[in-house]
Amino acid sequence: MPALELSSGAIDYEDTGGDGPVIVLTHGLIMDGSLWRRVVADLRADFRCVLPTLPLGAHRRPMRADADLSMRGSPRSSASSSSRSTCVA
Repeated sequence: MPALELSSGAIDYEDTGGDGPVIVLTHGLIMDGSLWRRVVADLRADFRCVLPTLPLGAHRRPMRADADLSMRGSPRSSASSSSRSTCVA
């Protein structure tokens, strides 16, 4: 699984690829991108879907010791990596 380096550490993500507009599908506590699998099945023909595994309990990689993993800090970290994309939370 590919990883994206953020200021708080590396996070894994899935990417359907493709040339369509990018949609970033995020998740809540103790979940991962598999939450969106049925939605992605419908969208992938027209959109490039990116599903990050945010550090909210289901992530596999440890974050940096100084990472802000609060409810306010985690969205800021993921938003900094998703310029020019549509976020669905």
